[in-house]
Amino acid sequence: MRISFAKPRGTHQTNRLTVQFVRTAAPGFYGDGHGLNLRVGPSGARRWVQRLVVSGQPRTLGLGGYPLVSLAEARDKAFANRRLARSGGDPLAEKKKSKAIPTFEEAAGGAGIGRKQRREPARAGPLHR
Repeated sequence: MRISFAKPRGTHQTNRLTVQFVRTAAPGFYGDGHGLNLRVGPSGARRWVQRLVVSGQPRTLGLGGYPLVSLAEARDKAFANRRLARSGGDPLAEKKKSKAIPTFEEAAGGAGIGRKQRREPARAGPLHR
């Protein structure tokens, strides 16, 4: 009896997970292909995680929890992230940029809010200056 540790031949498997499996998976880490993974915690919480290599640096992106992000949506997001990474972009930087909170100056805009204005006292006579 010979045991072979060789890499399986053929293309990489994709779309390994099914909707039924995602609903009933036990705690663990399950791969769907192309870096998309389902992480099931001990509490039963399910979340989508994608592993990518961007400019030689490994990145891990959270795509959302299972009930809010379906299997099809997770695959679409993962494909978009892979496409962006292959074109030289950084999906994690894009995600952070889209969630950026504006500063007070940016939010106030040209409304004049936030600018320090000189205020004269109520009795601005020559004795009170």
